[in-house]
Amino acid sequence: MNRLFGNKKSNTSNFDLDDKLFDNSEASINTTIKDLNLKLHNLEQQIAVNTKQYKQNQKNTFLKKKLLNLLKQKNTLTNQLMQYENSLMNIQQQKLSNINVKTNLNIINNMQQQVKQFKQFNKANKNVFNADSIYDLKDELEDMMEQTNEINEILNMGNGENDIDEDELNEELEYLMQENNSTAMNSSNGAYLETLGVIDVNDNQIEPEFINDSDLISEQPNDVVAE
Repeated sequence: MNRLFGNKKSNTSNFDLDDKLFDNSEASINTTIKDLNLKLHNLEQQIAVNTKQYKQNQKNTFLKKKLLNLLKQKNTLTNQLMQYENSLMNIQQQKLSNINVKTNLNIINNMQQQVKQFKQFNKANKNVFNADSIYDLKDELEDMMEQTNEINEILNMGNGENDIDEDELNEELEYLMQENNSTAMNSSNGAYLETLGVIDVNDNQIEPEFINDSDLISEQPNDVVAE
């Protein structure tokens, strides 16, 4: 690569010099084309005036020679203008090619740097980034997972987790439902008896109080006559 393009420093200076040469040449040709167009415009005006005069006096040989000379100059200027325009087009194409070459060189240099860094990284981590070692590591992980699952199965053996009978569960559920119903009935009966004053809040039985007839008579009003 260095044999073809030289080192990086010389490439940069040469490309800068080439760019300046292209720019100077392009500016010079543009100035020349502008001058030729101006001369051609003035020449066409002279041709138009002399053509009008020659039409009025076609026997005038001086006007004829002058007009022919002007047409000859016009053709010469036109050819020169075409040549300069072609030269300008070639310079612009060369300038574009020069830009493409610099772009390609930058891409190649970046690729070389990336390859160099990648090689250094692989060399520093050759024990890690190795296909065989990665396959071995994957196999070891799979073996460890299998051993872990096997150990879990062994530890769970005999715990009775899989020996549960669904019929027993249903019977236990039915028993709980009946027990809840009995508790609810006792609770409702207790509330009713508590309302009647037979039991207290703590479900203790209250002894009934016997009332004497004399007490009832004494509590009656005086205007009531006892039978």
